[in-house]
Amino acid sequence: MSRMKNGSIRCDWCGRLTRNENGEYTKPDGVSAGYIVQPEWQRFPGGRTDVGSIPSEDDICEECAANRCSGCGSDLIVRATPSGGVGPFGWGGRCKACGYEWGMPVREEGL
Repeated sequence: MSRMKNGSIRCDWCGRLTRNENGEYTKPDGVSAGYIVQPEWQRFPGGRTDVGSIPSEDDICEECAANRCSGCGSDLIVRATPSGGVGPFGWGGRCKACGYEWGMPVREEGL
C-alpha cells in the first residue's frame, strides 16, 4: 500500500488520502464507502483470475479505477451504454489499447 509517514493511505492517481488502515474512505456522495486498493490490472493481469498478481506498491481509489481498463490500466476505453442510459458507466466496455472487454453479468436462460 501507498502508506504515508503519518499512516495515511494515498491514491497514486488523484492523491486522495484516508487515515483508515483498510483504505476505506467516504465517496463524493457523502454516504457510500469506497476503498483504496491495488489496481485490478495488477491483481489480475489481463482480467485473468487464474494467474498470480504483480507485486506492487500502487494503490487506486474506486473513482479513478472506474475510468481505467481493468485488464491493462489504460484510460483508452470505450463504454457500451444502452439507449436508456442506465447508470453513469453504461453496461460494459472495451479497451482500445489491449482489446480487453467487460460487460454487465447476464443471467443465461434455463439456469
